[in-house]
This record gives sequence, structure tokens and C-alpha cells, in this order.
Amino acid sequence: MYYMTGLLNHVKRVQACVVEADGEATVNARDLSLDVRVGMQSRQFAPQFNSWRDGRRFYTPTFSADVRAFIGWRPYAARRWPATAEKLVFKDFASAAGVRTPVSWREASGGVRQFIIKQNKSSFGDGIRGPFERLEAANVLHRLKPGEYYEAFIPGRIAKAWYLNGAWLCLELRPPPFVVGDSRSTVLDLAVKRHPPPVDQLRLSWIVASQGHRLGDVLPDGKRVVIDFKYASLFDDWSFDNENVLSAVRDTSIGKQFQEAGQRLVSAIPDDMRHDTLITLDAIVDESDQVWFLEMNSNPMVHPDTYEAIIKNAFGISLSPSKAESEAKVSREPATSSAGRDGNGQLGREAARGGGSDT
Repeated sequence: MYYMTGLLNHVKRVQACVVEADGEATVNARDLSLDVRVGMQSRQFAPQFNSWRDGRRFYTPTFSADVRAFIGWRPYAARRWPATAEKLVFKDFASAAGVRTPVSWREASGGVRQFIIKQNKSSFGDGIRGPFERLEAANVLHRLKPGEYYEAFIPGRIAKAWYLNGAWLCLELRPPPFVVGDSRSTVLDLAVKRHPPPVDQLRLSWIVASQGHRLGDVLPDGKRVVIDFKYASLFDDWSFDNENVLSAVRDTSIGKQFQEAGQRLVSAIPDDMRHDTLITLDAIVDESDQVWFLEMNSNPMVHPDTYEAIIKNAFGISLSPSKAESEAKVSREPATSSAGRDGNGQLGREAARGGGSDT
């Protein structure tokens, strides 16, 4: 995650594209906008930042004193459409297009099992409750509030994929964060080591309980317990390396599902916004390597490896095959732990918090 919030990583990739195109690029220190000129053409790229207000995370195009991190440039202002504004609209579209998405329930019923509760309109995983094994009518936490729905909980690896015009450009794929028992520490003790304070113990207890444990359990040596299921979790051992693993999975069954999803879901973008709009798809890859698509994001963090396609399309030019895939850290297998060597390390993440389910 640190890789995508590193301004120099963005500048390096833009520089490589501009040099090859024999163009010029200038960053305005006043608002951090990017001006790119190739031949007689000139385009301005709008910046985006991660910020916090009243304890809530949001993305903003304004370079103000309270922004926490830079998260990329796009050659257009923010865009939004129904399939990104509402998760249920996306799920309906995906189902109709033959793209796998978890089952959802709009009201309580006996068939609701192994579920989480989501807000139809939310970002960054805000408001999610669960996972829960079965629906309990007497449990107030299981009752839907206005704008909420039940969704089948699919455990697995966490994925975020970037697309432009339906073409698959990047993929981050990692296991969910977990802790490893040492026969001395409780689950809560181990989790606290991996998270800047305070830890939301109620939410942590739900995911731990779904695996048959409690926060006070002392885990046997080597026992692993998953402690979150969201992209860019504060439990993550964030990396400074490029974690784009597209080249490692492109020709696998997983890769084929991501490629096909991009081609099928691009039509969810309205015609007047479809051209050259960068999107991400959030997904879970289960133990059978089936990809379950969760939502579409219209104004995501920009992965530096996408600039070649963005600039090429913005100027209608051809660039040589990218070196991004060889430069990406693909030696790290997609199934390798993101939890560090012992599963319990902690990094200073506060300044660069960002990502998650964006809008």
C-alpha cells in the first residue's frame, strides 16, 4: 500500500512514459496538478488525495493542509455512476452479465447463513457488520437498518484489479491479515501488535468467532487466525514494494476470470463516461480459485503501473511494451502472507492510511 501512496513512484512512471513519447510533464506545486505535453497536444491530469475528517476517510481532489497521502493523477475530474454509487446496482449488473458475485438478501429470511451486513451506499468498508454464522432474530446487530443488506461471506484472498476501457492493467492479490499463535499470547494480544490503537474489539471478535475462537483464547504455536477481510486493512503489514502480480496470474484460471470480468462489466459505465475511465473491481478469490466480484470503484487510487495505458489513450499514441510487469514484485506468490515473517509485526501506518473500498 505504501507503494501507491509514494509520490515518487507515480512521478517515475509518468516520467518514463513522457520520455519515451518525447514529451514534457510539469507538476504544479500549488495544487499538485500534472500537465503533460506530447507534440502539439497538452492535457492536464487531476490529482487525488486521501484525507480524514471527523474520524472518517475520504478522497479529495483538493491539495489542502489536512491531506494524508497522494493517490494518483487522472486526465479527468471525478466521475460517478449508479453501479459505483450503489453496491446492489453493481451486484444486479454483474449477475445479469454472468460475472460471479456473492449472493445477497434484501430482507431477513431463514436462508440467510454465513453472512455479513453491508451498506448499499458506503466506501472503505464503512459500516460492515459480521461475519455471522446464522441470522438471529433477537440479535439487534443482525437487523437491517435502512440502506443495508445481507451478503454471503466468502473467505479467501483479497483482490483489487485496475481496468481501462475494459482492459485489465494491474492486480493486487493477497491473503487476509492473520495472527500466528505462540502458545502464550491471546488472539487480542497478537492483534494489538499489528494495529495502531485503538482496536475495535467488537468487529475483531466477529471475524475471530467465525473461525471458532474468542479474543481471549491463547493460540497454540503456529496456529493462524484471520483477523480482517478488507482491502487495505489497518492490520496489514503494508509494503513499500510494487505488489502488482498481474504477470504471475495472467495465464491462470484466476487471471482469465479477471480479464473476462473487465470485458463484461465495462458496459456498466454510461456511454458518456466510458472512454478512458479508470476503474477498479474489488474481489475475493476463494480456496477453489473462484473469483467473487464485490463492487466497482469509479475514482480509485491510481496504481503507477496504469500510467502507460492512461497516457497512451489520452494522447492516442503507441508506447513500447511496458516493463512494469518485470519491475513488479512478482516473486511474492499471490498466496504468500501479507502478515510479515511471524504474522505479528506492526508498521507505523498512520500517516499513509488510505485505500480500501473507494468510490
